[in-house]
Amino acid sequence: MDRRVRHAIGSGQTSNSSHTRHTQTQSAQTSGEREEETVEATSTMLDSRIPLQRNPYTGKIADHSKMSRVITSSFHQIQNNTGFNWKRTPVEVKELYYEEFRKSFSWPPEWENDVKKAWGQRAGRRYSDYISEVKDRYNKGQPRPIYVPQEMWAGLILYWQDPNTVKRSIIASKARRSEPDGPGTGMRTHLGGSTSVTEKSLRMAAERGVSLKDVAYAGFKSLHTYKDGTYTCKKAADVDAKVQAIAATKGENPNLSDIFINDVCGGKLDKKKRMFGIGNLASNLVFYTSTESARAQTLRDELRDELRAELRAELRGEIREEIREEIRGEFRQDLDAQSVKISAMEEKMNRILMSQQSNFSRLIDDDASQT
Repeated sequence: MDRRVRHAIGSGQTSNSSHTRHTQTQSAQTSGEREEETVEATSTMLDSRIPLQRNPYTGKIADHSKMSRVITSSFHQIQNNTGFNWKRTPVEVKELYYEEFRKSFSWPPEWENDVKKAWGQRAGRRYSDYISEVKDRYNKGQPRPIYVPQEMWAGLILYWQDPNTVKRSIIASKARRSEPDGPGTGMRTHLGGSTSVTEKSLRMAAERGVSLKDVAYAGFKSLHTYKDGTYTCKKAADVDAKVQAIAATKGENPNLSDIFINDVCGGKLDKKKRMFGIGNLASNLVFYTSTESARAQTLRDELRDELRAELRAELRGEIREEIREEIRGEFRQDLDAQSVKISAMEEKMNRILMSQQSNFSRLIDDDASQT
């Protein structure tokens, strides 16, 4: 066979082989991508975690009714032998608690810092309740709960029996059981239940199609009013009486939430970042109202700048017109002066011409007479 023919056949076989390998590679890549997409889609469909949401008014991570249950369950599942309170709980144990929380809830990666902060605040409160429940069992003489390790149980007993701990516990107990509104008025209580007032208020706002701020008074009433119309404590009754008294001076359809927040509660939080009557909703409302005020001020500033620019343009136009009239008057004066000068020059020229014409006529007459 001719050498050139063999070379052509060999080249063709090599080209076909390369094309085949390239096609196989593309097929493998496409197949791999499809498998990844399938796995991702399947994992998304199988993800039974609860997606967290942000508060539409504040941007913070919104509360969910199952958060506390999931967090408390993690305390039962993971041993914490030295965690007599949240502050003493080791960091590595807190991370394990957080991983358990992650198994029940989902959120975008960019929310990680906000979610962990919100979880830490909620977990600290729930851990305090958790230890209080265990202590209550101990004080009642009940046996160790199965979810509390023996080492932790023994350490908690020693911690509770410490004189300093006992002293702090007595002070805190007196504070909780005090009657801040006067003897015989009872302790301040509320009807919150397992669902936070923020979550309840968000639902009410969505149902009514209003802002979170506009349901603050309704949230207060739901927390502190029984079905028969009586109040949970004297403080709640006094606050509502003030709201109604101020509302009576506001005319028809007064905004009770605005009166409650600004006129009665002063529109600000106390030293513990609270506002009586609305629990953890207070910080959201103050943040919302302050943000609302800031936005209003920003809008006022923008409108002020726009009006300033409009007035500047109007004044420039008026001044321009005045200057135009002044210049037009100056032009008229110049034209009138020039017109007078021209008229005088024309009159003078006419006189000169008439004089010359008369002299010329006289010369002609003289020549004629001499002839």
